[in-house]
Amino acid sequence: LSQCPVEGRAEIHRRWQDRITQLITAQFMVGSEPVRPRNLNLAAYVLVHAVFGVVRDAISDRPELLRGDALTHELTELVVRDLRPDE
Repeated sequence: LSQCPVEGRAEIHRRWQDRITQLITAQFMVGSEPVRPRNLNLAAYVLVHAVFGVVRDAISDRPELLRGDALTHELTELVVRDLRPDE
């Protein structure tokens, strides 16, 4: 992404996020594990944008968060908690 012209980055980034959202939605639909969200496309959209937002912010403003596994673990917990079915 950093290699493409600045004026094309936003569009490439948006298309990439849309494609990831579609792939995650498709996986939700064929997965054998139940998930909490009823609107799978919306859940995939929210998760993709939440994770990407945190990662983009860490890259630009908090690069120290990229060292070690703490951020990875926290983002994983965020996703797992959101998807886990209500008990």
